[in-house]
Amino acid sequence: MDQNSSISELIKMLWSREAPRAAEVIRNSGVEALPDLMEVLRKDDFGSEMSGYENGYIRDLIIDIGEPAFQELVRALQPESDMIRAAAKTLKKWGDKQAVDYLISAMLNENVEVNGKIYVIRALEYFTEPKAFQPLQIFINNEDNCGASIKDDKRTEFNCYLKSAAACALAKYGDASIMPAIFKAFSHVYPEYGTRESLELVIKTLRDKCIENGREAEFAHYWNQTEILCPIMTALYEAFKLQSEASSRMLSNARKGLDPDPNDVINLNNNIPDGYKLNLEEAIMYYKTRYKKNIKAG
Repeated sequence: MDQNSSISELIKMLWSREAPRAAEVIRNSGVEALPDLMEVLRKDDFGSEMSGYENGYIRDLIIDIGEPAFQELVRALQPESDMIRAAAKTLKKWGDKQAVDYLISAMLNENVEVNGKIYVIRALEYFTEPKAFQPLQIFINNEDNCGASIKDDKRTEFNCYLKSAAACALAKYGDASIMPAIFKAFSHVYPEYGTRESLELVIKTLRDKCIENGREAEFAHYWNQTEILCPIMTALYEAFKLQSEASSRMLSNARKGLDPDPNDVINLNNNIPDGYKLNLEEAIMYYKTRYKKNIKAG
């Protein structure tokens, strides 16, 4: 490898066998390499399903530059940037809590595009800083967190994704008092847009955190409050829970070559009519009558 190679040429080598040596030369270049590294970071940025293909050397080299790189990344969180997702992911990897204030601002800025905002919220979930707790609550209670560029026929779907991400972030704090607010926030979204997965994850995370901290009684108290304040959504959650459990047992039996349990077929088919499009009043009926004993026993 030619030690006199330009930084752009060295960066290309980060995808070759020469990557370790090229990275060392780039690292020794210091802040001089930052513009080229930021440009390649913008190009080497993929969604969750492809993130494993991202080049780790790029992120590490940017982080190694220190404060000048940090300032570039927080500037990249601005609405006009096309690097919000890349910046949020890199700040999360960096792990410097100074980023939290900038991430909060990006989350609450209605002009930040939805995909980038999802990764901003995931970064906040990683940090779980106390100062982000209230802004996350504000965010999840907002009726609309999408910018003006989102078309009306997509707003419900995108708002649900954003609320789901914020609910998962809030759950990491282990504060069961947020349960009523989370269920209320989901009362106007559709289950086919991730409500099922989000509620299951949120409740599991909260329950696990409360158990870990010896606060099971607090969890039970706020769950009872949530049932009173949000009967439709708690019924929906319980119905989803039964369906998920039934589905898991049926899959396990199928792997063993066994027929499904008739009761699981009933749970799977009757709790969630027409796929995820649950008749909520019917869910309340199931929850309050036929399945309540099973739920309490579980």
